[in-house]
Amino acid sequence: MTIKTATVRRSHRLLGLVIGVQLLLWTASGAFFAWTDLDEIHGDHLRVPAAPIELGDDWVSPSVVDLQGVEDFDPDQPDEFGLVRIGTTTHYRFKDTAGNVVLADVETGAVRDALTEEEALMLARASFVPDAPVKSIRRITEDDVGAHHEYRSGSLPAWVVSFDHPSGTRVYVAERD
Repeated sequence: MTIKTATVRRSHRLLGLVIGVQLLLWTASGAFFAWTDLDEIHGDHLRVPAAPIELGDDWVSPSVVDLQGVEDFDPDQPDEFGLVRIGTTTHYRFKDTAGNVVLADVETGAVRDALTEEEALMLARASFVPDAPVKSIRRITEDDVGAHHEYRSGSLPAWVVSFDHPSGTRVYVAERD
């Protein structure tokens, strides 16, 4: 069985065209990202920078917080510890190796419930620079987030606050993170 020279030439040209178009698109997108400010792509210019948290004299020790009774949290497997501000209240943030998060008030040591829709809305508005109206707010869970969702690595459940702004900004606020 012989292959005609014309068929080989046609196949070679087609293969060259396909590879050439891919290389051209790859080069163009690389040039775009090389010349574009990455912070602008991330939307950092639309975000209010976080204010530093000052330590208080009236705070209880993190060891006072009773993590034993918290559902789904393994206090014997700590992974991270930090501080987070929700409105005007500061909380200790405990995270175990399974990714479960517990927030506790720094002044009382009381473990707090998950963020409410109103708190999530307040935090989203406080973190977004433009004064834009809120288009929608909804709660998402593991069932709503697939492998290619833009919030694929964040803690769930979370609130999605969409703003009516030309940037199409959506602010994600985790219920416990």
